[in-house]
Amino acid sequence: MKAAFLDLEGPLSPQDNAYEVAALLSRGRELFERISSYDDKLAMRGTPGYEAGDTLCLIAPFLVAGDVKQSDIEKISERAGIVRGAPELISHLRETGWRVYIISTSYSTHAHRIGSKVGVEEENVRCTPLDLEELREGLDDDFFDLVESRTDELLDGDESVLDHFFFTELPETSYGDPFDRVKVVGGARKADALRDIAQSEGVEISNSLVVGDSITDREMLRLARERGGLSVVFNGNKYALSMGEYGVASTDLRLVRVFSDLEDPRGVAEGWQGRRDEIAADPRDEAGLIPHGLSSVLDDLDPFPHVHHLGDGYEQFMETHLRFRRLLRGEAAKLG
Repeated sequence: MKAAFLDLEGPLSPQDNAYEVAALLSRGRELFERISSYDDKLAMRGTPGYEAGDTLCLIAPFLVAGDVKQSDIEKISERAGIVRGAPELISHLRETGWRVYIISTSYSTHAHRIGSKVGVEEENVRCTPLDLEELREGLDDDFFDLVESRTDELLDGDESVLDHFFFTELPETSYGDPFDRVKVVGGARKADALRDIAQSEGVEISNSLVVGDSITDREMLRLARERGGLSVVFNGNKYALSMGEYGVASTDLRLVRVFSDLEDPRGVAEGWQGRRDEIAADPRDEAGLIPHGLSSVLDDLDPFPHVHHLGDGYEQFMETHLRFRRLLRGEAAKLG
């Protein structure tokens, strides 16, 4: 049995939903960017109990204090776009014998909405549960006063201000420990979700396809790579590229089929690297490197995509991935 595990924000939808929701707050985008950068540092320095993607638990108290509603998340999610070719890829994977799952840090409201748009059932989506109304219950003025008085300082101060707020001050309010209030599916927890699904469904990780693009995907990309599965980075940043085995830089997700459909993935990736100009000139002449039915898709893609073997030299591909990442994701491309 084969199983595909896809990240959501990036590969399936260009929107960073929590980033857009935070924009409802005063200086909300700026706050989210600051916390996202802080999240990267906490994750990379190995903070005990911290996982990449915990941005979503750190931003939650500000959403609560700013009176953001669950319905606001729903409205923003509803207008989220879908990456070109995502529903078609998922349909094709199923038709060719793959079970398809989404493993995402996204809040559940958004993850389930995007899952339904691309054809993945809710029971096959692992994501971050969030109920803002429930989080708001029982909060006292100590919490609201702290958030109101510290927001500007958190934006303008150094990293120690953030440390003190999240690890000392906030846990002493009626809100409590932010890491206990919202359990984010990110970092090692994504890899755990993959293992849990594989075990319960009887799937060998060596028969898996993992697609990710950011720091929250590092551990599940690493797991697939170490176990001999297909570890594919789609328009990735440096954190994902350093852990993936293969890379796809494209505005259409269907390019992932070069790994799911064809034998010898490394040979295919290296063939693309060496013959990309020839493939671009006439995809129909490259049957060994183009899955059936994908030539017509390639005819319409501008800029023309890249496929490569990352190996241990991912740095040479970073600028290409970042260019496509910015093209597809816009402002969200700069988030970790």
